[in-house]
Amino acid sequence: KIQIHFPFSQSLPFMLALGILTLFSSCSKDDDGIAPEQLLAGNNSKTWQIERVSSLGVADSPQPCSADDEFTFYTNREFLYDDKELKCNQNSPNMIEGTWELNNESNTLSISAGPLAGSADVLELSANRLRITTDEAGVPVTITFRPK
Repeated sequence: KIQIHFPFSQSLPFMLALGILTLFSSCSKDDDGIAPEQLLAGNNSKTWQIERVSSLGVADSPQPCSADDEFTFYTNREFLYDDKELKCNQNSPNMIEGTWELNNESNTLSISAGPLAGSADVLELSANRLRITTDEAGVPVTITFRPK
């Protein structure tokens, strides 16, 4: 198994957040009759956790310090990242607040949340899975999330 570790400015949580944003944009508006925004944020809010990280064709479970992280999307377009107990970087903030936007035409999810700000391509968005992709130093990284 490989373990991918990113510096905090390009950390796994950032990549995950971007991936979530990308997932929204690639979702069809009639996915089971539920709007992509509702698939992402639920009726009021929805919390996602990282299930798998893939890079260069190799899939692996997230590092324990990333596996407990929570990414919550609210229907009012607010976003909350919670680093939880196991931290990859002891200097990173415990919580980061911001906003999100899903662009269904370009299949991108954008997050404005301090060090997590960025966009990602959405590969899949359903009630039980969010899969996004982004680049880390020119290397494609795919992140799969599951609802908490």
